[in-house]
Amino acid sequence: MVNRHLSPAWPGGPADTRHRHESTLGSARPATRRIAGLAAAILGAGAALPTPAAEDAAGTVIEIVDRDNTRTTRRGTFLPGAPRRLPFSSERIDPRRLEHQPAADLGTLLAFVGAASVSPGEGGAVNDFVLRGFADTTVYRNGLNDSRGIAAPRDLANIEQVEVLRGAAAALYGDGEPGGAINFVTKAPRAAPRTEISLDAARFGERSLLVDSTGAVPGLPGLAHRVVTSRRQGDTFRSGVKDDHWLIAPALAWHAGEGIDFIASAEYVRDRRLLDAGIFDLPGVPSVDPANFLGEAAAGPARHDGFSTQLEAGFALPDDWSLSLQAAFQRTVLGGAAVEPAAWEDGRLLRELQRRHDASHAWETRAELERSLRLGATEHALRMGVTAIVLREAISRATSDSDAFPFDIDPFARARDASPLPPVEPERDSLERRRQYAIHFNDLVTLSEHWRTLFALRYDHVAQRGRDAVAATRFDQTFGRVSPRLGVVYDSLRGALAYASFSRAFAANEGLQPDGRALAPTRANAGEIGLRWTPPTLPLTLDAAFYAIFERDVANDAPGMPGFEIQSGRQRSHGVEVDLRWQPRPALELRARYHWLDARLSDGPQLATSVTPLNAPRHSASLLAFYHHRVGATAFDLGLAANYVGRRRASLDPDELDVRLGDYLRFDLFARCAVSAHLTVHLGITNLTDTAYLAGSQGDAFSLYPGAPRSVSTGLRLRF
Repeated sequence: MVNRHLSPAWPGGPADTRHRHESTLGSARPATRRIAGLAAAILGAGAALPTPAAEDAAGTVIEIVDRDNTRTTRRGTFLPGAPRRLPFSSERIDPRRLEHQPAADLGTLLAFVGAASVSPGEGGAVNDFVLRGFADTTVYRNGLNDSRGIAAPRDLANIEQVEVLRGAAAALYGDGEPGGAINFVTKAPRAAPRTEISLDAARFGERSLLVDSTGAVPGLPGLAHRVVTSRRQGDTFRSGVKDDHWLIAPALAWHAGEGIDFIASAEYVRDRRLLDAGIFDLPGVPSVDPANFLGEAAAGPARHDGFSTQLEAGFALPDDWSLSLQAAFQRTVLGGAAVEPAAWEDGRLLRELQRRHDASHAWETRAELERSLRLGATEHALRMGVTAIVLREAISRATSDSDAFPFDIDPFARARDASPLPPVEPERDSLERRRQYAIHFNDLVTLSEHWRTLFALRYDHVAQRGRDAVAATRFDQTFGRVSPRLGVVYDSLRGALAYASFSRAFAANEGLQPDGRALAPTRANAGEIGLRWTPPTLPLTLDAAFYAIFERDVANDAPGMPGFEIQSGRQRSHGVEVDLRWQPRPALELRARYHWLDARLSDGPQLATSVTPLNAPRHSASLLAFYHHRVGATAFDLGLAANYVGRRRASLDPDELDVRLGDYLRFDLFARCAVSAHLTVHLGITNLTDTAYLAGSQGDAFSLYPGAPRSVSTGLRLRF
C-alpha cells in the first residue's frame, strides 16, 4: 500500500428477517510547514477546557532551539487545518483527550470515542479497525503507512495525537480500503528539558512503567532529543494468558538554519503473548466462561516484533516554494503457534494447531513541492509529489489434521490437563514482492469567501509478483490506476458550512484465480455530503454526514479449490454520522456521536444472499463528558464515557449466518488530580457496570473475543 502524507493542500439492503442466534454475552500538509509552520497548543493540567473551535486549531508542538537558542518551531499533523473546514468527515483526538482517557492502546481509545469499530485479529495479537463497514483500515504513523505486515498492538506511550479521516482517499494517500484512514502523530523532541515518569497498576496484576525524557542536546545548538520507553506486563482476564509489551522510541530534531529542518525518529516494539482465538458461541450449546482460555500454554507465547524508522526534511525555497523529503523503513515479524477451534462434536471442542511465521520489509521515499499563489481573483494552494515504495512479505503456515489428530477438549471442565501438541503439515509458504510508483497533484482553489473547491489526482503504477511453494502457484502482474478526488465547500460565514465530495479508491490483491490469472485490484467509488454548524453565540458544533461507498472485485476463496481465489464479491455501504460537541460551561464539555450503517456483502461464492460484514453494527453511539475544577493550586478532572455498540454479524460461514454478537452498553469512568505542577495521580474504572459482552469476531462463531470485565486502574505521574 502506498504511503501518503495524510493531509490535503488546505490552508489553515433490507434487514435480515431470518431467525438469528444472538450471543447471550451482549445486551442492550508539505513537511516544511508541517515541521515549521503550523499553529498548535499544548493544554496544561490547570487550564480551562478549550472551546470546540479552539480545539480544532490544536496541533502537536515541537520546540527546537536554533543556533542562538531562541527559535521555536512547531510540527503539525495530517490535518493541517481545522477538521471542520475539510471537505470530508474527520476527527482529531488531541493530546488532552489522550491524557485524560485511560486507554492502554489505540484500539481501546478508538472504541472509546466512537471513531471506529475495533475487532481483534490474529489471535488477539493485533487490532483491526472497521471504518464505515470496511475492515483492514490503513494506519499511518506521522503520515507514512504503518500497516504493512502485521503490526503489534498500538502503544499510546509514544503517541501525542490521533486523527481519523473517513471515506475513500486514494487520490491523497494511495491504495487502501475505502472506509477511511487513521494517522497517529508520535511525540517529538522539545528544547525545554523535561522528564516524565508514569507508574500504573490495574486488576489482574497488570502493571506498566513509562519514562519520557526530552531536551536540547548540550553543546549542539539547534539539536533536541527525545526518548520514550514503556513496559507493560502482567496477567489478563483470560485465564493463563499473560501480556508482556515493551517499547522504545528515540527521536532527534535539528534546526540546521533558516528554512531547513530535520526530524529523525525510530520505534521498536516487542510483544510476547499467547495467540488467543477467544471463545465460541453456538446455537444449542451452553455459553462458555469468557475467562476460559481454550488454547494450550505449551504452544508458548508468540514472538511479535516491529521496527520502523523515519526521516523527514523540510526546506524553504525561493518564490515561496517549499520542499519536503521523507524516507521510511518498516519491518514486522510475527511467529508462534496458535490453537484454533475447528468444530463441535459430541460435546467436545475439536481444535487445530497452527504454526505461523509472518515477516515483512517495506521501504518508502517521497518528495513533495508546495506553494500558495493568487491567479486573478482565485487563490490556489498547490501540492505535487512523487512516491516510491518497495515491499517484501513472506507468510508461512503449517496446520495439524483435526481428523487424524482430534486435539479435542471439554471446554466446560473446571480443570483439564495439558494436551500434547499434534504434528503439523505445511499449508502455505508464500512470498510477495511489490514495487509501486506514484505521482500526485492537489489544488485547493478559493473562489470567494464563500466557495472553495479541492481537486486531487493521483496515478499509481504497481508491479506485483509472488509464489506459494505449497500450492505450487505463481502470479505476476503490472497495472496502473488513476484515483481522483473532487470536493466543494460552501461557507455561509454565519456558522454553517456545507460540503460534498467524490473519490475513488483501489486496493492491490495477491494470489491466483483458478485459470491462472492474477487477481485484479479491488476498486471502489465513494460519495459524501455533509453539514457543519457552529452557532456564533453558542459554544457548540454539530456535524452531520451522509455517505455511500460501492466496492467491487472483492477477492474470495474459490469453492473447492484451496489456494485459489475468485473475484465475485461486492460490498456496498451507506450511512449517516452525527457528531455534537457542546460546552455549556467553561469547565464542562459534552460530546455525543451516533452512526447508522447499512453495509451489505453480496455475490460471494458461498453467499446465497447479501449479508452484513463482520463486526459492523447498524447502530452505534457514544457519549463523553469532561469536567474540570480547580481549588487553589490543585486541579481536578473527571470524565465519563458511555459507548453503545449494536448487534453485529459473527460469521460468514454459510452454516453460521444466524450467529450474531449481541449489542452492549459500556461505561468507563476516569479521574485525575494535578496535585502540583510535578505530581498527578489518576484513577480509571473500565466497564463500570461489569457488562458481559463480545468485543468482536475473528472470523467465525468459534473465534469470538470477549470484552474485558470491570477493571480498576490507578497510577501517578511525575514531571520534572
